[in-house]
Amino acid sequence: MKCLRKKLFGMENGLKIVVASSGQRAHYIEWFQQALINQGIPGEVIAMEYRTNSLSMRVADRAVAMPAYNSAEYPKVLLDWVEAERPDLFLSLNDYELNVHSQGLGPVMKVV
Repeated sequence: MKCLRKKLFGMENGLKIVVASSGQRAHYIEWFQQALINQGIPGEVIAMEYRTNSLSMRVADRAVAMPAYNSAEYPKVLLDWVEAERPDLFLSLNDYELNVHSQGLGPVMKVV
């Protein structure tokens, strides 16, 4: 599906969707990819994960290796990445990671 999407849409100016802590739940990546195709929206679906060998990292249009959400370096690395990449949608599939975001990281990401 990646090759078809790259032919249909240039990734440079498209929608950036990040699915964090996607792990083995590659179906979420595929659902967003298919939705972009079905709606004719250029974009990419990015898997963000600390386990670089996970299935979602292989299925995504782009894979971003991150520290674990509970590591000391996670907030800075995530904020630096968000500032540089400016994703349009950031979705975490991990309840504990969402808790970290709700404790102050989420509002900062929104402003970045």
